[in-house]
Amino acid sequence: MILSLDPSSTCTGWAVMDYGEQYIASGFLSPPTVQVEPTALEAYYRIDAMCLSLRKLLDQYKPQEIVMEWTSGKRAARLGQNVSHLAIYGVAVGAIWREAVNWTAYWTDKGTPCAVASYLENTWTKGQPKGHRIQIAQAMFPQYDPERDSGGDEADAIMLNVWHQREQKLEQAIREHSTEKGRP
Repeated sequence: MILSLDPSSTCTGWAVMDYGEQYIASGFLSPPTVQVEPTALEAYYRIDAMCLSLRKLLDQYKPQEIVMEWTSGKRAARLGQNVSHLAIYGVAVGAIWREAVNWTAYWTDKGTPCAVASYLENTWTKGQPKGHRIQIAQAMFPQYDPERDSGGDEADAIMLNVWHQREQKLEQAIREHSTEKGRP
């Protein structure tokens, strides 16, 4: 199984798929429901709650691979001058990544190898607008409900998982072709 994550400081999309792009489940990691909007909660509370939810998700599905989006640091140019929230976003990405790395290290030490792979957002999205990724996720996986995914976080986790699997297949085909040609 592969778990993919689209982290943010307010809501992290996730998707679990089996190899061969077989959809298993998807959803969100977010703070528990309270009487205020998630963005009104202190950042440390939101991030900690998502990390605790991630740990439960990892223990539930026990993926062999965890794939997550990593920031290129170039979001500031797209977001304009008021970019103070980028520091909080960076902390969230790092905290979620650290939780995933710690979980994989624990299981690898126990003899069950698993790994975390991170991809820059502009590498895997190739500049496609989020609305386009939502439409593709909906067309490929009828289980995905865009009505509950207002920010497209779940769709991005789904499409990151698909992209990762296709990249892995391409790399494997290149290795096999090189071996057939007598190259390492």
